[in-house]
Amino acid sequence: GTAGWGAEGRSINLVVTGRGFAALERFGLADALRAISVPIRGRMVHKADGSTAYQPYGIGHEANYSISRGEMNKELMTLAEEAGVEIAFGASYDAKASAPLAGRHVVITADGSRV
Repeated sequence: GTAGWGAEGRSINLVVTGRGFAALERFGLADALRAISVPIRGRMVHKADGSTAYQPYGIGHEANYSISRGEMNKELMTLAEEAGVEIAFGASYDAKASAPLAGRHVVITADGSRV
């Protein structure tokens, strides 16, 4: 595979910005994810003439954060389970047959399955 990319063609790392952490903070998740991320303060730009230039992502100590996609997913699932969320992969959901779930939240996954 290409360096920096996972088996499914997805980037191994994601970047979380200050706005992303602000959203995570609203749910009490920012500290846990910041603890498993690495600050990145800027990038090198390679110009057509062969020269390079550093471009900071912010002012002073501002940074974006690089986080492993897999580690982030594990941490979010762990935090969800600790909060009482039941996670079920490969499960299906039939509203008519699921009377015991009345009054509970049900999550429908990206592929359309319901849990």
